Amino acid sequence: MKIILDTNILYSAFVKRSSTMTRMIFWIADTHEAIITPYIANELLEKTIAKEPLSLPSVIAFLESTTIVLLDDNPDADIDAPLINDPKDQEILNAAIYHHVDIIISGDKHFRNLNITRPRIHGSHAVPRGVHVRKRMKPESCWFGLHR
Repeated sequence: MKIILDTNILYSAFVKRSSTMTRMIFWIADTHEAIITPYIANELLEKTIAKEPLSLPSVIAFLESTTIVLLDDNPDADIDAPLINDPKDQEILNAAIYHHVDIIISGDKHFRNLNITRPRIHGSHAVPRGVHVRKRMKPESCWFGLHR
């Protein structure tokens, strides 16, 4: 599966050091195709420099890693995508539709308000609504209903 990881997810993992988000990102990269766009990479760098410059080395190390795929976020083709209130998010959605991405993982409210079936939109919570996790289950076993 192709999965776009939005800036807020990456920021939580590598700047705020959320172990759950970090594990989720690396699990996705290991079992699926983890994707970002140039806009997401630049926004992550800008936010990190502005708010948490000491975290910049870990962000750069992640962006330079081979665990993620960088997709063009300005495809030239006409795309039939629903409109989002935030033009920056529109670029991400257009890229996702153009590149046939299966899932966008984002905590952004503009994505949550979309009523589309593909790509599926999942929030920043580790377990989707309606999925109950037993205390001893690993979060990876139920993230977004993905399987190897």
